[in-house]
Amino acid sequence: MKYMLSEIARICGGELIGEDLPVARVLTDSRNCSFGEEPLFVAMKGTNHDSHAFIGEMVRRDVKAFLAERKTQLPAGCGCVVVPSAIAALQQLAAHHRTRFKGRVVGITGSNGKTVVKEWIAQQIPAGVKYFRSPKSYNSQLG
Repeated sequence: MKYMLSEIARICGGELIGEDLPVARVLTDSRNCSFGEEPLFVAMKGTNHDSHAFIGEMVRRDVKAFLAERKTQLPAGCGCVVVPSAIAALQQLAAHHRTRFKGRVVGITGSNGKTVVKEWIAQQIPAGVKYFRSPKSYNSQLG
């Protein structure tokens, strides 16, 4: 499912600055090299790093759409949704996105063993059945 930056701004209560661009994928790690088409780079200040510092690098790597916690100078052809909290905005966007998804969702909870159970379930799904699972273990507010 694709979104326009203006729609993301509306969903998250943010301000769109620059171009209204399509977004098909969300990136939260500037080290991710498999950007794919029409990525949205989410810049946020963490405990150890402030990924706003990587926006220039992302532009050089052909990323044009951003979600950030402060206004940033961007070249022509780029757009940015500015929000007070990138994590809160991502949570709002995820909640909205979930309402548009009509497939079955399975959640695995518990203190230990979630990743291995996720992988075991994936191994049991018959060939030809479409499914999605997270590629890694994201044990945080982002995953």
